Formats: sequence, C-alpha cells, structure tokens
Amino acid sequence: MPFLIFIAILGFLYFKEWQSKKKGQLHIVRKIVFCSILVLVNILVFSVFFYTLGMVRENVEDNSLSNRLRSADRTVENGNFTELVSILWVYDDYEKDFEPYWERARMYSNGYYYKIYEMAAQKCEDNEEFAGRASLYRERLEKICENPEFEENRYLADYFREKYIGQE
Repeated sequence: MPFLIFIAILGFLYFKEWQSKKKGQLHIVRKIVFCSILVLVNILVFSVFFYTLGMVRENVEDNSLSNRLRSADRTVENGNFTELVSILWVYDDYEKDFEPYWERARMYSNGYYYKIYEMAAQKCEDNEEFAGRASLYRERLEKICENPEFEENRYLADYFREKYIGQE
C-alpha cells in the first residue's frame, strides 16, 4: 500500500509540473521517471491479476469431484470419521458417488451417539430418556451394520458392530 501511495504522489507532482510548463520543455529524465512508474504500476496490476487467476484455478481444482473423492478416501483410510462427516457437509458432497461415504458417516454417528447415551444412562440410572436414546441409536446402528447398502462398506459394518455393539 505505501508503494502505491508513493507512486500516486510522484505521478501527481509530475502532472503538476507538466501543466506548468509547455510540453516541449519537458526533460528526458522526467519522461523516463514517468514511464518507469507506469511500467511498475502495470507490473503490479498484472502480478495481482495472474496471482488471482492462479488462486481461482487452484480453487476450481480443489473442488473437483475427483479431488473431493480422494479427500474422503484419505479421511476414511486414516479412520477419522468425525472429519469425514465435516468434509461431506462443508463441501456439499451429495452426489451419487458420495453415498457410500454418507453410509459410513451414518454408521459412525449412530455408534458414537449410542455410546454417549449408553454411558449417560449408566451414570444416571433413573433417566429413561438417555436409555431410550441409547436404544434408538443402537437399533439404527444394528440396522445399518446388518445390511449395508454398499458392499464396500461391509468391512466397516463389521468393525462398527464389533466396536460399539460387541457382536461379530
């Protein structure tokens, strides 16, 4: 920003001097300074323009279907299902290609909520609401794990069944 202010001041001073003298009396040095300033401003403007174009290109590439699928695959491979849920929601991954990932996210979410409500029901023995919620999420998890829509999620269904329900 200070660079632009400096250029503006030089341009203003040159313009004022140019108005006070006749065009024929301008010195070659002043012409060179003015042209240099114009060249620097053009370089700056084009640099910002090309930088912005590069950022837009990267953004478009990052939001492509193949990159979003790769990101979801990496997240599942790392076993970070909390991040998977976030990725699917943030990037609006509702295409047909993401349905297996949504099923995985549902498995994880139901298992997670089941464990939370089960622990809460154990701590608060008189609370039927916690026990009812734990039962609801357990049923949902059992239903998904019993018959996953996508065969590629079969191994995760077995994993979540074993981890949360304790059956194999």
